Parts: sequence; structure tokens; C-alpha cells
Amino acid sequence: MEAGLIKAMMNGDLPGVPVMHFGVVDVRDVVDLHLRAMLHPDAAGRRFIAGKGSSSLFGVANILREHVPAFANRLPARELTVEEVREAAKTEPALREAALLEGRIPVIGNDRARSVLGWEPRDVTDTIVATADALIELDAVTVPGNDSPRS
Repeated sequence: MEAGLIKAMMNGDLPGVPVMHFGVVDVRDVVDLHLRAMLHPDAAGRRFIAGKGSSSLFGVANILREHVPAFANRLPARELTVEEVREAAKTEPALREAALLEGRIPVIGNDRARSVLGWEPRDVTDTIVATADALIELDAVTVPGNDSPRS
């Protein structure tokens, strides 16, 4: 998930979200995994998947609602059904990928990274909350109740 989607949710730009699941990985975990792979002799020529698991857009909204409650009223209030996404995708190009996925949940296996490199990724919730905290700290979102202009 990219920070831009979390920013859009926190700014209230997405009243509803398509049923869409995607892999989540913390950039700090990617860096850790790259370093381990560069330094470990058994990593040569092998590929390693970074990621803890998957989440839905609405799942991300619920995590934010629980952990960053000041933004709760701005977060998506509902998840569109697969049928609603299919219909909306006919006129909204941004929803075409979601319509094609039809709510499928990706399976992300990081067993090799764990067993060969001893790598342990952060929890999905920690990654999402850290992203929200960074957006607030960088003034990338408008904080509710604060009248100062923010981008």
C-alpha cells in the first residue's frame, strides 16, 4: 500500500473504498531484508519476498479508525461491493483494476526470507499506523480541529 492512499483516507477524500486486497510491506523491513540478502552467503542467486501479509482498503481504514481516532470521521465509512465496483469501473478508470480483481485476496509467502535470512517483518498494523504518524508529522494531512493550512 502506498502512503498516498492512506493520505487520501486521512484527508477524507475517499468516502467509500472498493473491495480490494493488497500486500503490505514496511519500507524499513525492505531495507532490512535487502541488507540481510546482501550479507548472507546462502542468499546468492535467490529471490526473497518482503511482506507480512495482506489487507483490504477498508481494513486499513478500520486500523486507522482505531489507532488514529482524531481522523475517524474522515475515513471511508463503507466498502463497496464487488458488483458496485464493477458498475463504477465502467465510467471510472481508477476502479478498473479493482473490478478485475473481484475482491481476491493475495497470498504472500515470506517463508524463505524467514528461514534462510532469519528475517521477521513488522506487523501490518504497525506499518499502517507508522505511515499515518509520519504523514501527520510531515504536515502532509490536515489534522482535524487544527485551522492551520496543510497540504
